Amino acid sequence: AAAAFREHEDFDLPWPRAVPLLREALAQAYALSAAPDDDTLARGLDQATALATLDGTLPHGTFGEASRQLHLQCLEGWRDTLGTLGGLDGPPGRVYFGHAPEGLRDAVIRPAPRIVTDVLAGDGPERLTVELHGETNPLATLGGQPATFLAVSSSTPQNANGRDRLTAFIEHVALAASDPRGAPRRRVVVLRPSLDKPETFWLRELAQADALAYAGSLANAMLSAIHPYFLPCEAVLGWRKKKDPRPELTSYPQTLRDADWSTQFSSKWGPVPDAIEYPLPDDEATALRSVEERFGLYFATIEEEPPPERGASSSRKKGA
Repeated sequence: AAAAFREHEDFDLPWPRAVPLLREALAQAYALSAAPDDDTLARGLDQATALATLDGTLPHGTFGEASRQLHLQCLEGWRDTLGTLGGLDGPPGRVYFGHAPEGLRDAVIRPAPRIVTDVLAGDGPERLTVELHGETNPLATLGGQPATFLAVSSSTPQNANGRDRLTAFIEHVALAASDPRGAPRRRVVVLRPSLDKPETFWLRELAQADALAYAGSLANAMLSAIHPYFLPCEAVLGWRKKKDPRPELTSYPQTLRDADWSTQFSSKWGPVPDAIEYPLPDDEATALRSVEERFGLYFATIEEEPPPERGASSSRKKGA
């Protein structure tokens, strides 16, 4: 129905809108074959984009064919990356918390984690309870290890000081919170529109109790009051990357704010209007305490990929 109201056909599909389709196409291709060749990738792409082609999301004709070739090159690069890292033991699939989309067959559904917050539900002593619902990025076993495939539209790991990684971490927390055994150590493979070499990192094993406690602290903070400070994640991640001695944390968001948004803060598009106008934390101790509450578990869980052994080569065929 939306296509009927369009006056002009799109000549190209921006990468932020294309990546979800390509992520699904990759899963479709691995469902068709454990080692998909170029033809299988094309079949997976056609299956994943059939509706997008019909409703006008994807362009047609010459422009459609040009976009399709770019998307196939991207998929070939992703496939080559996964092969370099050891190959998949089965097709990737999502985990759903609480419920899955209607009509989806063979979906893996876990009970939604329930969190009893410190926020009163009314005038009585009863506390407000929060359930976590949603879905993960595709998960699989890669080279014998649990893995998450994080498909993103940003072109470089430096984009927004590594903000992309937070998505995989939050999913790791949800996976741990939904299983009494917690979540095992997991490798995260970042899939970008263009890859020169594999980009990976690890998330350490996480116990269910730690995941529930962390999710509960976030729920309490979100439900109890409006956060009074301008301290976006991009500023915290950029400050954390600095070598010791790091600059004062309170000065870092101010420096980025004065740069007139040359670093794009997600706060600009968030639910809080004019977040950039909020004051900075009152003092360094307040800022550090806030970072520990919100990012302490993330910094303790994320683990960089160890460097390759001396003499080992990480080169591969360039995919896109």
